[in-house]
Amino acid sequence: MTNEQKNSNNRRKMLSIFLLLTLGGGGLMLFGFIRTQGVEGDYWRQRSKERIVSEMRDPAQRGDIYSADGKTLATTIVVCDLYLDLGHRQVRDRDGKPLYNTKGEPRIDTSISEKYFVAGLDSICMIIHEGAPSKSVKAIKEKLLAERAVEKPKQCMLIARNFPYTKWLELRQVTGWRRGIVEQVDDKDVRHHMRIRIYDNLGGNVVGMSYGLEERYTGLEGYYDSILRGQDGVFECRRLTRGTWLPERVVTQKIDGGNITSTIDTRYQDIAEQALRDALTQRNASQGCVVLMETATGYVKACSNLALDSTGHFRELADKNIACSDRRQPGSTFKTVVLAAIMNSDSIKMDTSILLRARVKRFDNTPQGELTDEHAIGDTITVADAIIHSSNVAMADLGWKYYRKERNALSHEVRKVFPGQILNIDLRTPESKQRINNLRYTRDFLNFCFGYGTAVSPMQLLTFYNAIANNGRMVKPLFCQSYEVDGKTTEINVPVVLEQGMSRETAQYLQRTLRRVVTEGTATSIKNTSYGIAGKTGTAKINATGYSANDAYFVGFFPIDRPKYTCLVMINNTMSSGGAAAAPVMKRVADGVMALDKELGNIMMETLSWETPEESRTPFTSKGFRSDIADYYNRLDIPFALADSNYRWVTYNEGYHNYSPRTDIMPNCKGMTAKDAIRLLNELGMKVKFSGYGRVSAQQPKPHTPIKRNTTAILTLSN
Repeated sequence: MTNEQKNSNNRRKMLSIFLLLTLGGGGLMLFGFIRTQGVEGDYWRQRSKERIVSEMRDPAQRGDIYSADGKTLATTIVVCDLYLDLGHRQVRDRDGKPLYNTKGEPRIDTSISEKYFVAGLDSICMIIHEGAPSKSVKAIKEKLLAERAVEKPKQCMLIARNFPYTKWLELRQVTGWRRGIVEQVDDKDVRHHMRIRIYDNLGGNVVGMSYGLEERYTGLEGYYDSILRGQDGVFECRRLTRGTWLPERVVTQKIDGGNITSTIDTRYQDIAEQALRDALTQRNASQGCVVLMETATGYVKACSNLALDSTGHFRELADKNIACSDRRQPGSTFKTVVLAAIMNSDSIKMDTSILLRARVKRFDNTPQGELTDEHAIGDTITVADAIIHSSNVAMADLGWKYYRKERNALSHEVRKVFPGQILNIDLRTPESKQRINNLRYTRDFLNFCFGYGTAVSPMQLLTFYNAIANNGRMVKPLFCQSYEVDGKTTEINVPVVLEQGMSRETAQYLQRTLRRVVTEGTATSIKNTSYGIAGKTGTAKINATGYSANDAYFVGFFPIDRPKYTCLVMINNTMSSGGAAAAPVMKRVADGVMALDKELGNIMMETLSWETPEESRTPFTSKGFRSDIADYYNRLDIPFALADSNYRWVTYNEGYHNYSPRTDIMPNCKGMTAKDAIRLLNELGMKVKFSGYGRVSAQQPKPHTPIKRNTTAILTLSN
């Protein structure tokens, strides 16, 4: 074969191979095209869209929670991690060579010069303390001075996490410190939103706490989460360049969360918490609660739940709402429940004089059937005396007399007057039903008659006593009075009346009996009030590890003539009784409420003035708010007039005279009521803290000393 033929064959082979490759490649390309467009088209189109179009979220602002007296309880703020640059570095030129001054010394650059560091240190420490109250001014100052003194101070020193961004901006305003205030680490913005309780631990379980990795809340935060949370905005964005996205279409409109107004009054809440904390410390207890409810509406005005934390301090612990969630033996406070159930069933009449065995009685021929009262009362007493003097034997005798053959009928009657089921209160917190022991056994039945054969929550017990104060009508406890969505306020309809309750006659009989508990029974330690308290003590023995202790109770209402508030105090794991440990807390709370409630503020003055001799009936107030004093006089039909009615304050000096306090000098508040002193000092731009009850007996700052706005005055009250 010639060379020409060989070349021709090679060309044909190469052409065949080329055609084969071309046709094969084209076929594969066509197959891939068909597969991509037809079979996998939707998948790849979605992938392409994701690279160009994306959905982004604009988080909604969570709504605020307000108190009944207009204070903010919970809100959302912007926070960051605060760092300070206290370091120094040698100045270099563009080539990295060190620069020197005229003396041949290396040139040193600092973010905060020594001059400004010294001048602004106190201001910086104060602002940091305000943003992070757990850090004292002294500790912050010592830390900064110690770091500044080392050879190589840190250029990125962590001071506080979750630091309010508004305070961060204040730090930046301190002269010479701007370059040293850092909020970014490695060019990463660490600002974020954080939910805070303005009053920190005050009423923490009512306001609500977050738990878990996600934002899940207890209390009001959890129950009204759908209102507070709002709706995140969703936008469809198109990518212009790397990292730049342009909003194109609104998928979901952003709706900020609504606000809610709670029933809690911060003034009453503070009084309740301080009184409870002092009692828990004094009585060496482990935990306790105080709940204050408005009788007619069921509004809970204060609810404090304190327990020992790991550091030995009493605090509101996360998801530990003692008042609503704990189920404990109510002790003698349950005697009133049993008596109400028996009276409401018409087993006994109020005008019937029934003598009951007291001190000791054997109910059957077994040792378990014998009961003995701890304190001597008398061999026989009346039904009322069984409550007034808290006789276990007498209450067991009453139950045995009418229900020993139909024991479960007694528990049935109790369920008619007592809210033993879950109350479904408007807080996210666990609740439980009343537990009742099997009453078939004699001892369990007898125990049930005086509060040991059952377990209830403090809130259930408070709701029952509130029905007594409310003349038999039982209302549901409420923690929210209104909520606002899209600028529209919705009021919660009150009261929410429950099925349980008692007759008006039964309730009024128990009101009179509970008043005698305070004046002549187991709670005489709190009888000396001008407005009157009615209630019942309770002491439930518990068996703690290695020793015996008590759960101490007092639950009642005030003022006695026109009950407006019902209050429960429970102190757990103490060696004291209800009359000694819990009742004084109730009186301290009641005294504070009576001093602050404008509707009730006249009661003490009216009572005291008409109990004095005929010639001394003119009420006396050393100094106070003009319109209030004029109202007192008018209500008592006593003339009261001053020549100039433009003055808001008056003082007494052989007669009433106008008084105009200076705005730069601390007034003399001694002799004023707490309400008037707080109002006066608030008008001068001062904050107020007080302790005790009655009138102002001591104050800080002292009278006639210079004052500034936003400082805190401390008042001591006494009778």
